[in-house]
Amino acid sequence: MLNIIKSCGSVAGFQVEGLWSRKGREKLKKLAFGGFITFSRLEGEYKLNVYSLSPQKDVNTVLKQLAFAQLYVRIREHFPCGASLLPPPLTGVINIRGKIFPVLVVRRGEDPAFLYGYLRGFPRLLVIAEELVELDLPVPFRVTTDGDLLEKPLRYAFYDEDCRPDEANIFK
Repeated sequence: MLNIIKSCGSVAGFQVEGLWSRKGREKLKKLAFGGFITFSRLEGEYKLNVYSLSPQKDVNTVLKQLAFAQLYVRIREHFPCGASLLPPPLTGVINIRGKIFPVLVVRRGEDPAFLYGYLRGFPRLLVIAEELVELDLPVPFRVTTDGDLLEKPLRYAFYDEDCRPDEANIFK
């Protein structure tokens, strides 16, 4: 669990509580009380218990890390993989069987068009958005939404570059 927090920066309690067979919430609280991780609460449309290795001040960064963590936790259910944070503008990278998948998290109101030159050298990209939007990116990509990562089976949670459902196994 600490590895997931280290790999993703921040996690919501619901994302990792299930990693323990029982009493996951209590174990997280004990780790926070013991000073091993920090606890904060995000309040907005939803109330989220957020855990990280150090205090986080930028809410936008935390939200991007939570989206990245949800993707990582979901992929871990199906494939052995690793993750690590990247400096902005990307959020992180997921490594599945030696294949690298850079992850870009786009929040409402952000326009990734300014990243055109930066992204040009990547072989592929995974994008997480709050809602499904058409993107013009210079690399092959698949997009998913926050809601789809929470509600759909992983194989149905992605869309192709034209926003059509993509049921293919993109992680092969």
